[in-house]
Amino acid sequence: MPKHTISTHNTNTLTSRHSFEQDLETIYEKNKLHVGLPKNFKGIFSTLSRPNTIAIVGVALGDEGKGRIVDNKIEELLKKKSITRVSVIRFQGGNNAGHTVEKEGTKLALHLIPSFVFHEKAQGIMDRGMVVHVEDLLTEMHYVENVVGTLTNRLHLSDDAILCTDLERAEEFLNGYLQEGSKGGTGRGIGPSYAHHYDKTGLRIADLLQDDWSDQCAKRYTQYEKIFNAFGLALSDTDVPDFSTTVKEKKASRRKLGTKKEFLERLRDSREQILARNIVTNTFPLHITLARDSASAIVFEGAQAAGLDSWTGTRPDVTSSNTTAYGVREGTGFWRLQDIEERIGIIKLPYTSSVG
Repeated sequence: MPKHTISTHNTNTLTSRHSFEQDLETIYEKNKLHVGLPKNFKGIFSTLSRPNTIAIVGVALGDEGKGRIVDNKIEELLKKKSITRVSVIRFQGGNNAGHTVEKEGTKLALHLIPSFVFHEKAQGIMDRGMVVHVEDLLTEMHYVENVVGTLTNRLHLSDDAILCTDLERAEEFLNGYLQEGSKGGTGRGIGPSYAHHYDKTGLRIADLLQDDWSDQCAKRYTQYEKIFNAFGLALSDTDVPDFSTTVKEKKASRRKLGTKKEFLERLRDSREQILARNIVTNTFPLHITLARDSASAIVFEGAQAAGLDSWTGTRPDVTSSNTTAYGVREGTGFWRLQDIEERIGIIKLPYTSSVG
């Protein structure tokens, strides 16, 4: 290849890189007032992986014991003299996942909360790629705190996380009714919540915390009611999962969605509790802080598995999110695959099963 060709290629590469950095500067200037970025963000983007970062994902059909591996890795990381804190980040899925952790004979079945709870020097981050039913989250927090103590300042929820309500759960029932039995769903509204994120009609956690939250949710209830009426069904009489009763009675329970007033009252109660907890935050600055803190280790906790991934799984028996390590990027809005030092895929032997 002629020398001038190589020289031109290198020049183009440098120009492209310079243009990329200029684009980042422009994006930063436009957004720093809105998302609270620090004054100096240079030095974060690198071609090298960040030490003490681990992604743990399933590579079969889920139910591989990822929670146990996460728990073990936390212990392993905290034994390092250079590490003072571990952050466990859930980057996708909702409470259609189930991770069990155990300490000294005490077991906790987690669904939304990351598998950090038995470690005082660990914190959990529920990031933007998750679907979160706030009432269920509060129930799970009470359940966990009865065993390990308060989660105050140890659990963080992204304000960009997708909000799931009983309306999306009712919609999942409707989808099954219209399809004469749909596959791959747990009835917890995960699929419809992700679908409405992409069709731009759904809500995020931040929307629930706005002053006009009641108007937005009431409007959505009316829209759903019209759709159900069109098929001769009553939205208020639709059965939805009741996680609170399930936890108390230790068996799957359901209840009626209820009238618009009852629906909004339940949401109002959850909203007030979540505000009092002060766990909702913009996680982007938090990731910047973690990336720069060499004494912090990070574990990315996947839910479900590659065999249930919306792209790589076997349709229709799939979930609705990116369950692979590639999902870390979209689920956090910060961490790239090449930033992660260690990537662990879990498979269960001698047999494979799929929960749900």
